[in-house]
Amino acid sequence: MRNDTPVTTYGVKEHRNARDAADLHKEELELRGFTTIDSGLGEDEIVSLKGRLERLHEKQIELAGGVGSMDRIGEANTVRAPLVYDDTFLKVATNPVLLALVGRMLGDFYLLMQQNGILVQPDLAGHRQASFHRDLPYQHFVCTRPIAVNALLCLDTFTEENGGTIVIPGSHRMEAFPSESTVRRMAQSLNATPGQFLVVDCMVYHCAGTNRTSSPRRAINNVYTLPFVRQQISLPDALRGRHSSDPTLRRLLGYDTVAPTSVEGWYAQRKSRT
Repeated sequence: MRNDTPVTTYGVKEHRNARDAADLHKEELELRGFTTIDSGLGEDEIVSLKGRLERLHEKQIELAGGVGSMDRIGEANTVRAPLVYDDTFLKVATNPVLLALVGRMLGDFYLLMQQNGILVQPDLAGHRQASFHRDLPYQHFVCTRPIAVNALLCLDTFTEENGGTIVIPGSHRMEAFPSESTVRRMAQSLNATPGQFLVVDCMVYHCAGTNRTSSPRRAINNVYTLPFVRQQISLPDALRGRHSSDPTLRRLLGYDTVAPTSVEGWYAQRKSRT
């Protein structure tokens, strides 16, 4: 439908009114299960993030015991919780344009369930993310409202050729995985430019393709959830109290949802809130 074509209705008594861009992206997320937004990051910032991600990748390879060890445990080409090591990645997770949309989707109280760096290397067929999955894996239910949103900051151009994200539109509304013929007909490769967020309802089935170029495809994945979903890595423990004095970051990073370890701890937590 052309942008200048008037939208007319018949027999419609209820309409939505989008207040701003965040509302428009919210509608797209609800209908299709995905949308694309601009982060506002400049070219220099993207280049810096690439270098920081590569250096952290090398550091975590060493931490795991080498490339072979990373391969054996299924962690190849993944950087876990980069914001724990570098506050620059915390700025990615707290991008104001992104959080405006996340807040519209999840409400006032949500947390960062995980942040991972992803490096899809050239000709890496059969890697773990190349299989269709939900970002809340093993779950076969649907909700009337979203419980988790995935925001992938693209550090390189995403295309079908370099294995960009493939989604099955509307699959956040279906409990079981669609039939193979439906997947082949409906699966859609998403294109994006460096600095854009691919925002996906976590219940949408999606995967990464094979990178058939000569360059890696890098991204930073941020998953935001309602607070009853457990974090992949306990960020309060990993951060060792950092950012806990900032009320906004305290809630986002999960400090306010850490379970007490005793009755005395429960009482102390209650007292701190009053």
